[in-house]
Amino acid sequence: MIEYFDFLIDKSVDIIIGFSLGILILVLHRTADKRVHEKIEKLHDYVTEEAALLIREIHKTVEKEQIIDENVHKMIQEQQKILNEIHKTVEKEPT
Repeated sequence: MIEYFDFLIDKSVDIIIGFSLGILILVLHRTADKRVHEKIEKLHDYVTEEAALLIREIHKTVEKEQIIDENVHKMIQEQQKILNEIHKTVEKEPT
């Protein structure tokens, strides 16, 4: 009879140890999952910040190019005016 109780106690201890290990693994898994999730969020935020910075730099470059284009357009218009004036004076001169 004592052997039967010892057997039951041993099995109970084995079951308790098994459940304890299962709970420990579950807790460790959830903690690791939470850490991985936090790292993914930080990486996403970093990538988003980098992309936003890159887009701002691209916009600045585009604005600078637009200013240059406007200045070149003004210069071309001025040159056309000068050429038109030259043509008018050449046409007026007797040959």
